[in-house]
Amino acid sequence: MALPSVAAERTVFRFDIPERSAPDYGASSVGLVRLTGTEEMLASERADGERMALAYHLAMTALREVNGKPVSLSDGTVDEFLLGCDPRLRSLVLQAYAHIHNAEDDDTKDFLGSCKATVG
Repeated sequence: MALPSVAAERTVFRFDIPERSAPDYGASSVGLVRLTGTEEMLASERADGERMALAYHLAMTALREVNGKPVSLSDGTVDEFLLGCDPRLRSLVLQAYAHIHNAEDDDTKDFLGSCKATVG
């Protein structure tokens, strides 16, 4: 199944990379999209039950731009970037994925606090 490309209907969240986190790599920004449920499931299948691999596959699937230029799983440019970059930069990309996919603390608190139980 092909992954959707960066398109007008998908918001790309761009992050500037601090110079100290990408020494000698030349990367100045990355762009990620929020994943669809299907994309999350495909990443999970590729991770084959490995937790650390799941985090990488989710971030790799969400990563769509480096320095404003498209990258893709299908042509290997995502792998080339993430597996070849400084570990601090990989960590930032993983954190960027979490940042755009996780609910805010207040939203989580309100959601969980709204729980009502009924019997029958």
